Amino acid sequence: MTDKTVTKVDPREHELICSIIALADKNRATLGFLPPSVFLSAAANGTLLAVKRGNSLLAYALFALPRSEVRLTHLVVAESAKGRGIARALIEEISRIHSDRIGIRAKCRRDYGLDDMWLHLGFQPINEVPGRSRDKKPLVVWHRKHSGHIDLFSYKEEPVLRAAIDFNVLRDLYDFPIRKGGQESHALIADHLAGVLDLVVTSALQEEISTVEDNLRRSLYRRKAHANHEYAPPEAKSVERCMTALTSHIQRRHPDYPCTEQDRADIKHVAAAAAAGLTVFTTRDEALITTCYESALEEFDLRILRPADVVIRIDELTRSDAYRPATLQGTGYTTATIASGGESEIEKFRNADERERSQDFLRRLRGLSSARHGEWERIVVRDPDGLAVAVFACGRLNDRLEIPLFRVDSKHPLAATLTQQVLTELRRRCVNSGTTALAITDGHAGSYVRRAALFDGFFESSGGLCALAINECGTVSQIREMSERQLLKWDIAWEFPPKLNLSPIGVAELESVLWPAKITNSRLSSYMIPIQPRWSMDLFGVPETLPYTRPDALGISREHVYYRSPHGIHIKAPSRILWYMSQGQGRERREAAVIACSLLDEVVTAPPSDLHERYRHLGVFELKHIQSVAKEGKAQAIRFTRTEVFEKPLAGKALKEFLSSRRFKLPLLSVRPIESDLFIAAYRKGCHGD
Repeated sequence: MTDKTVTKVDPREHELICSIIALADKNRATLGFLPPSVFLSAAANGTLLAVKRGNSLLAYALFALPRSEVRLTHLVVAESAKGRGIARALIEEISRIHSDRIGIRAKCRRDYGLDDMWLHLGFQPINEVPGRSRDKKPLVVWHRKHSGHIDLFSYKEEPVLRAAIDFNVLRDLYDFPIRKGGQESHALIADHLAGVLDLVVTSALQEEISTVEDNLRRSLYRRKAHANHEYAPPEAKSVERCMTALTSHIQRRHPDYPCTEQDRADIKHVAAAAAAGLTVFTTRDEALITTCYESALEEFDLRILRPADVVIRIDELTRSDAYRPATLQGTGYTTATIASGGESEIEKFRNADERERSQDFLRRLRGLSSARHGEWERIVVRDPDGLAVAVFACGRLNDRLEIPLFRVDSKHPLAATLTQQVLTELRRRCVNSGTTALAITDGHAGSYVRRAALFDGFFESSGGLCALAINECGTVSQIREMSERQLLKWDIAWEFPPKLNLSPIGVAELESVLWPAKITNSRLSSYMIPIQPRWSMDLFGVPETLPYTRPDALGISREHVYYRSPHGIHIKAPSRILWYMSQGQGRERREAAVIACSLLDEVVTAPPSDLHERYRHLGVFELKHIQSVAKEGKAQAIRFTRTEVFEKPLAGKALKEFLSSRRFKLPLLSVRPIESDLFIAAYRKGCHGD
């Protein structure tokens, strides 16, 4: 074995893992702290590589696989092995085994002076973000692009997970010397989590800080909480309601709880996090986790996790918990046109942080009045209490859909969900208006909207944040030609690569960014999945005539999950789905039909309880439903996005003739793979009537 032979670390190689942890600890001054459980988890997931010579460790790479890229956490070479090209060998191996992913992303403090190293390894600097160190040293975001993937994705900003912290975690971060066990909490402020994890101070934590008797300590905690963390202050009544609900739920298992003042304080911390709309509360208090975890999860979809567990699950949590369609659904959110003279309630969306003046904002809003300019439609989104939580205006102008106003209440617990829902709705409106481009031209939309738009596939351009919505099915060459015409027309500095990577991940990303475009000559697998009318009603609103009340939402949710038996066909992700609604039985009996399509993002097989905990924020299914499809103690979760309900479902005789002409036989009792041609033909018929 040469010095440059890279091997994947087996979780059973305990001595090697211990050596890796020791090397990481030796370099803690620049790497920060990661708990040993992170390395063990990475070995189990196949995301820990090493280079050895004999029994000696020379180097290692620790990484994660969020969404469609590789995120490099550690790249460490022992001092005695530097200068031999080992770092490059590790990076090349990561690129080789994950070439279907867009590229590799890494973050490194600028003052470390390692720019030449990153450039030598094939990385390019794409951004700078504030660091997590005490002095906020900036971090350079580096990206190594994999051949054949489009440049846009290198610039997509990562979603942020917001997690509440308790007083013990706050003390872990700022007490000196570090408290016993406090290193675990320091993993939450590791540089590689900058821009991915925000630690939030709640009203309950502020109250507990106020009880500190030592004046210097109290002042220190307040300064650090204010300077380094977001403050999420829910209304006192909301906290009280959450406390009552949480206490009642806990007492089903622990009738005598709370027993002490500390117990009551603990409940208030959890309640304040829930009232603020957060999905994670982190603490090292094992008694609190043991007592309150299940109740917080069932009542509020709030996970109470140790800091090490937050770090281990950060990729899963950022994928799922940052977006909560199940919370939005069923809560009575409504949209309405802003009536003339109704501008006063919208004034709160003025961007004071960017010094936007009230009179300028109102003048802008009135200038978009539908009474004066028929092309502009002004929409307000209201919560169940009738309060305005988002507002936007749009209209067709100069052959594209322009959005001159787009504001979201960033302090609202469901701000991330609302923003993504509005972005999806704007893409639909773009397609329905007969245009292929849309642009957010609101110069005061704010960083919250900007971040969500960039992640959704918008581009920076001289005319604002622009996106393409290609409502066509075609080969990659045809889609490229249509896209390039629009890119040139709107002066968007982005080019398709000469040889686009047609891997499933590459095509799925491209179709997501150009949604609702469909690439016909790709290696993306397709499946037809049967679904009972009861569940198709909950997930898609079809059929509308069933005697059930479908949860309200702003359009179709971006993300859903469906459960099946893990036996039978092996489903790959990413892939495409055609949804076949079965006839059902009794009052659910309806004509079978192909009713919708989706993009399948993830397939996970695990015990029902694990799946229920992981995906319960996506709603619809209870634990008993998942257990009913389990085989040998396991079920399979299919997480999917970008659902399009067909305007013209394929049903009855037309469906039978369509499928039989393609040698596809009914009935469909379980998941069945289908040819790409069948998917495209069904899509064209369902969406366009072709």
